[in-house]
Amino acid sequence: MPARQIVTFLTDFGLADGYVGAMKGALLRAAPGALPVDIGHEVPRHDVLAGAFLLATAFPWYPPGTVHVAVVDPGVGTARRGLAARAGDHLFVAPDNGLLELVLREHPEAEVRAIDNPDLHPPAPHPTFHGRDVFAPVAGALARGLPLREVGPEVVDPVRLPLPELRQEGSGLAVPVLHVDRFGNVILGTRPGELRAHLGDGPWQVLEPVRLGPVRAVRTYAEIPAGAVALLDGSSGWVELAMNRGSAAARLGVSAGQRILMSRR
Repeated sequence: MPARQIVTFLTDFGLADGYVGAMKGALLRAAPGALPVDIGHEVPRHDVLAGAFLLATAFPWYPPGTVHVAVVDPGVGTARRGLAARAGDHLFVAPDNGLLELVLREHPEAEVRAIDNPDLHPPAPHPTFHGRDVFAPVAGALARGLPLREVGPEVVDPVRLPLPELRQEGSGLAVPVLHVDRFGNVILGTRPGELRAHLGDGPWQVLEPVRLGPVRAVRTYAEIPAGAVALLDGSSGWVELAMNRGSAAARLGVSAGQRILMSRR
């Protein structure tokens, strides 16, 4: 028995309304044999960076060939483009607003296309619900095996998020905050080993936005002493600042998009 084609959904719609259900219905109209799967629908409203992070950390765990629909779209109905892309062995459908930023960073060879084929969706998509009327039907067509090139012309300038990079500031290193999860863990825009490459072996300290240290490296949250903030290699593939049963984000007073200044202690 052939496996059903998986199509994932990631949105900021929540589940109190019928928006997610309508998108899945539109998908199944376009591809009755598809298997819709939720990555999640609690992305903070209009938070494109949070959506980009959650998409990038979840999609690699799905089988090759999975189609991923991501909709965090405060510009819906405007002149912003819709995109379909292939990155590695996965396909993506999303608005062109930076939601694919971290996927494209990891896959610079990705093929990106503008959704420009009117035969793939209803003739008059509603201007406030492209998730249902454009993105889900296009995902259904891709799930049925439509070649990506038939979605529309190639895009060489997708919208990118202006994420801050690691940079030296005096004797310290400015590290961007990519995400804060529901446990208050601060996910940093640096991969395991990069911090040591810039600052040397720990312990380290935080200089801004608050002064804090020593910050030591641990393997698990349970190893962190009570009240301390520690550094660990998170399951997302990024480095985290974390507390044991506490919120490192609250302790540091930071949120996504800000930066932390660190140095060797």
